[in-house]
Amino acid sequence: MTKRIKQHQLEDLSRHKFALTIPQKWVYRDKDKDYGIDGEVEIFNSKERATGLVFWVQLKATGSKQQRTIKGIDLSLETIKYYKSLDLPVLIARYSEVEDKFYVTWATQIDLFYAKDGAKTMRVAFSDSDILDEGKVVEIEKYLQQLRAIRSGAIELPINISLSFGSKNICGIPPSLLLPKIRSQIPEFKDIMQLKTGAEGIAADVLIDETTLKVGFLDIAGCTFHSVDLMDKLTLPVDLIKDICLSLSMALSQLGYSDLAARIVFSGDLQKRLKNKHELLQYLMPSLLKTSYFSETLDLVSDVCDNEDNNYLEAITNSSLLFLRSSGNTEKLSAVEDFLKRNIDRYKDTEPGLYGVSHYNLGNFYRSIDRLKDAVRCLLVARRYEPKYYNQGYFYGELAGSLFDLGKFNFSAKFYKKAMEIDNQKEYPPLYADALMFSGQYQQSLEVFNNFIDSDCSATAEWKLKSICLSSLIEKYNIKLQNRSVKAALALSDVCSVKAESVEPHLEKALQQDMLCGLAWFNLGNHRSRIGEIEGAAFCFTICALVQRWDIEAWVNATACSFNNVVPLEILVLLVRAAYFCNGDKYIESLYKLFENQLGEEALSQVAQVIEQVISDEKKSESTPAIRMLNEDGKFEDIFSTKKA
Repeated sequence: MTKRIKQHQLEDLSRHKFALTIPQKWVYRDKDKDYGIDGEVEIFNSKERATGLVFWVQLKATGSKQQRTIKGIDLSLETIKYYKSLDLPVLIARYSEVEDKFYVTWATQIDLFYAKDGAKTMRVAFSDSDILDEGKVVEIEKYLQQLRAIRSGAIELPINISLSFGSKNICGIPPSLLLPKIRSQIPEFKDIMQLKTGAEGIAADVLIDETTLKVGFLDIAGCTFHSVDLMDKLTLPVDLIKDICLSLSMALSQLGYSDLAARIVFSGDLQKRLKNKHELLQYLMPSLLKTSYFSETLDLVSDVCDNEDNNYLEAITNSSLLFLRSSGNTEKLSAVEDFLKRNIDRYKDTEPGLYGVSHYNLGNFYRSIDRLKDAVRCLLVARRYEPKYYNQGYFYGELAGSLFDLGKFNFSAKFYKKAMEIDNQKEYPPLYADALMFSGQYQQSLEVFNNFIDSDCSATAEWKLKSICLSSLIEKYNIKLQNRSVKAALALSDVCSVKAESVEPHLEKALQQDMLCGLAWFNLGNHRSRIGEIEGAAFCFTICALVQRWDIEAWVNATACSFNNVVPLEILVLLVRAAYFCNGDKYIESLYKLFENQLGEEALSQVAQVIEQVISDEKKSESTPAIRMLNEDGKFEDIFSTKKA
């Protein structure tokens, strides 16, 4: 007969023994192996009602008689990280068949700092204090209750701290003498923390030994300073308290209590202490920027960068700000501008390259808030002082985009072409074609559009629609190149005082001045709609919408005029997708309102089903800001993308 492997027998035995060892009000259930977890424990109260306290258990059994084996297990670092990442806490339970005991510890209590360099596993050690007995059961329940309170947002200032010492001397001072000195200094920080007096409530654990200061909440959040032995003995008590405060701020930021973390940092004299702890500031800074202390945080970072050579802190601050620029908060935007200008001043007379990079960052900030002239000015200064930008395709692409939005279409086209020559990125050709079109180079624009669409099956609806309409314009008006007279065309587009029979010739004269005059096309669309030329009206409104992407009324009119048997279905689909891409749900809302007024609710319901199906693949996703670092080839690479930018 096949014999069962001893280890399998031990695993089954450990399950059985664990279920017998835990209290009756704890219910143990085996878990599916797919989770990499052996079991789940749910805790009930004395009235057999669920408390909502649940944790997972990973059992590790041994039949060894060796104490080192009984009180230690080797776990892979990946496994430990996995346990720490789970929403439910994981209890590691070591079962000794010889002793018939369980030794337990939470996975969150395993400190990966002590893993050896290059190691794939680390040893987890147990002691007699880890034995699963009645005292440990109470400790586990208390841990779970505190964990639930922390995650439910129950932490508030001042924070209770539970202070303990792990060495006989701290910088030559015994704990019996150090504790009273710390206690006497705590009232100066009474708004932040207080020594714990009772057994109830949430408390942060503080452990001080001869080399380290460890502060945290249940080992799920916190930090450790490994430099206690380097502290000044004369100022040790107050320095330890300040570091405890900063550690509490760090732990709170990790738990999502950003406002409390900021209140600690900007209380008392802690900012000065934080300025000397750059690594801690780097971790805290993104969290602090989410709070009402936004301006103070930027001032703090600027002060550090002014007095220390810390370009990395400046870089990650710039990266964090990329995600905040669309907030619309004028006070925050002003603070960002001041911060970026301080960066420029810092390098003006010392670092030409960084002076150029700082101008580039300010230029991109101005682009994000539509201060386009300022953006172009900064980008040109950046190129002058940082020669590497001469060989960066994305730089010319961003410069071209700003010039396009300023209406400098010829220059925009030249810089898009330059970007294409440096980086063969697929986003540049249609933008180049668009700039050519608005500069009046219609034939060349059409050729670039067509080449792009032929080579890229994922081309957006807007580019396809522009290609189709541009081809029709060139054929109908026999115009390949035009020196656009925008003002003259706009003057001729006003047909309020023009007789009905003269409207179309009048508007044709406007188009002879500027074939891309949106007002002329819109009024021509209205005219043709009134005289029953629906297909012609659809074309006019479509051209107007393509040259005035923001014009929701033009998009809606073009769509409404295309809902017939005359306009090809392909055009209707492209039109709806392009309109939705440019204006999102505001376009849909206006379109449905028009259809409801014209057709009624029942017909609208049928139309809406078609529209929703058409735009299902065109749903917008938020773009990720580009963050670039200089690679070994001297090119700035977007770290959020696998492609080189």
